[in-house]
Amino acid sequence: MSKSKYQPTNIKTRSTTNKNQTTETTTTTTTKTSSSGTSNNFKTWTSEQVNQWALELDLGDEIATFLKNYDVCGKYLGTLTPNLLREYGLKISFAGALLSAIKKLKKTPRSHDIIYLGLPKLNSMSLSKSRPSINSSHNPAKISVKELPIFDNLKIIKNFPSLIWCLYYATNNSLKWASENDISQLVVTVLRDVIQSLELASKITCQSEVTVNGLIPDIWVLTYDGIPIGVVEVKKPSNVDPTEANEEMENLQVHGQIYDYMLLLSRTYGQKNVFGIVSTYAQWRCYWLYDTFIDMAESVSKPNIMLPYIPIPLIKGSNKKDSTFTPMSREFFATKVYNYNNPDLLKLLANVIYHMYNTGFVHIDLIKKTHFINALEDSMIWVKFSSPLAYNFKFPNLGSIQKVFLIQDLGGGAHGKVWLSCDQKGNVFVLKFFKNHFNNNAENESLLWKKIWGIETKVRIFINNKSLMMPYLKPLSEEDWDDTKIQICINESVKKFISAGYYHLDIKKEHFGKYQSKPGNLHIVFFDLSSVKNITNESMQSKKLYHQKMLDSIKIISQESGCTATPTTTSSSLRSQKTLNIQPSSNIVTEKIKLKKVEKLDHFKIFINPTLETSQLIKRLKLIKKDGNRIVFYFLHRTITIVSKLLFDIFCVFFF
Repeated sequence: MSKSKYQPTNIKTRSTTNKNQTTETTTTTTTKTSSSGTSNNFKTWTSEQVNQWALELDLGDEIATFLKNYDVCGKYLGTLTPNLLREYGLKISFAGALLSAIKKLKKTPRSHDIIYLGLPKLNSMSLSKSRPSINSSHNPAKISVKELPIFDNLKIIKNFPSLIWCLYYATNNSLKWASENDISQLVVTVLRDVIQSLELASKITCQSEVTVNGLIPDIWVLTYDGIPIGVVEVKKPSNVDPTEANEEMENLQVHGQIYDYMLLLSRTYGQKNVFGIVSTYAQWRCYWLYDTFIDMAESVSKPNIMLPYIPIPLIKGSNKKDSTFTPMSREFFATKVYNYNNPDLLKLLANVIYHMYNTGFVHIDLIKKTHFINALEDSMIWVKFSSPLAYNFKFPNLGSIQKVFLIQDLGGGAHGKVWLSCDQKGNVFVLKFFKNHFNNNAENESLLWKKIWGIETKVRIFINNKSLMMPYLKPLSEEDWDDTKIQICINESVKKFISAGYYHLDIKKEHFGKYQSKPGNLHIVFFDLSSVKNITNESMQSKKLYHQKMLDSIKIISQESGCTATPTTTSSSLRSQKTLNIQPSSNIVTEKIKLKKVEKLDHFKIFINPTLETSQLIKRLKLIKKDGNRIVFYFLHRTITIVSKLLFDIFCVFFF
């Protein structure tokens, strides 16, 4: 293999040394085979390995010559007996030394070391004989076959218990499978073995990944400290014991799928040198994006996604000028196909994973970003704009949007995946993909947006999956949550939610957002409506309990005062208030007067009343100006009152 300029000495590598553990190591550049590099499961040895083992014995030259003449491999080594050796003409002294060495071999515990045992053979498919699935959402890509640059002196530990071999022995020396999911588990088990051999098991994890459109078909990612560092695509094999590359390993759409997800690591997470793996377990191929590896000198260990300054979105207003873009060239690099029994396979995988681990990152500045995923109805493709987009965060007309571009992954949950998106003009919105696109989750959530908040959304198909287009709402900051007026607005939002006949089962602070119907007129809503319970037919008492539960879950105290900016919405929602039972907001001036009245309450009555509950007292305190001296005085005053009453009661008990 050719060497790359990208060497461990030129980069800031993460430490992989365990000071408390001493392990035997080997290097990937070693080509000589010796008994120290031979599995002690001698029955798997070739005649050449048997010969090299014999050379290290006493009288080894003569014994090795004898074994070579009869082409003895490991399978027959254990069958040799004194009578057989005598019949073959081996001298007694040589025969004694050979038989003694074989006896010692048999007593040596069998190694489960994957580096020297290789991979166990996969059984034939036990059920359906269907062909491997090919994801049609990804456009074809071309590869240039090259040798992967390797690390010099890569340390790999030996003689650790291999998970894949333990599984093989535990299932009666077989690896049975019936689906692509079974193959995925076997592939991941092999990768975990390789990670363990690099002493990186505490640092690198393998996890299934929700894809761009929210589905989990065949993609796994390797992560370090929560950041993706490599992507793995798994297909079931069309042939479990191939002599040449199977059709799925040469499929251009399979190349296209791994290309799209590798580019995602580069353009979304800022990874400099990106690597990927495609495997059917029976065969393996490794990929990388760039011919010349990028220097790690100015890289960072963890990327920072730098968002532009986002104003509080307004209801109306959109950009009108289209920006120009072109599809990206879909060409990258790959190794040849390696069969499961190729002696170089495990060393290749160790190098790829070590490359992933040692890659660096750059910060992502969304203002300067020019590469995006163009989400079409039945596919996705990476495109490049001629210049950065001018983002507009005002509510766009979702029904008129023709072209959709995914800006940044906002994360996912139990129900799907969410993307910050825009159109060709830079008008920003949010696109939510649903994991189960055969049900009506998208339509139901769209109806809830309209019924509860009066906000228009749109259900459409992108990348062969049902999705919900929603306006972008600016999430509440920590400062917002400390603002008393914002807390009152949140109270009103929860009250509105309950009044509409719904209870949120999983409300969280990160689900709250704000926007403006006009400058200075703030509205607050919570935008994740995937876990909602209908409580229309519940009693008023039950609704009050639901209201309090929602407030408790976000640690907000119930307020009686109105919000200075109640979460009413668009003009269309105001027109539909009568049918949707949405009450119009109170006048801002009136609400300010109410707050002043609260601040001028008779504080003596508040604190002198011993029957006042502590929770009620705290609620009142939230509405009082934060004057430290006054609050201390009132607390002392009330404490003295309560103690006095208690002493009076004790006096009455003992003397009357």
